This record gives sequence, structure tokens and C-alpha cells, in this order.
Amino acid sequence: MPPKIKTLARQILKDPVEISIAMSKPPDKILQQAYMVYDEQKIPLIQFLLKEKLYKGVLIFAAAR
Repeated sequence: MPPKIKTLARQILKDPVEISIAMSKPPDKILQQAYMVYDEQKIPLIQFLLKEKLYKGVLIFAAAR
């Protein structure tokens, strides 16, 4: 947490508790990619990406707005 945020928290909170969560890096074998596309581009993009290479497993997260 940035020092200024810690100072502010100590000033305005009563007995604040800080919880730290370790961030881990995925194994080198795992490829992570993110694409910002319009809704109508999602399926064609997935089709294109899956044709490019044979993957053992794929996990896709998508959001709609």
C-alpha cells in the first residue's frame, strides 16, 4: 500500500488492520493474453486464436457491457 494511503488510513480509521496478499506469477508454460474488442468481434477473435495453435487447454473470460 502506498505510504500516503497508509498514513491516511491511520488518521481516519480506528485500529485498522492491513491484510497482505502475495501476488504470484504464473508458470512460464502458461500464456495469458487480454484483448479489448467489441461484442461482435469476440467470436471471430476466439475462432482465429484457436485455429492458430493446438492448445491442451483454454480458459476464456468474457464480459458484456
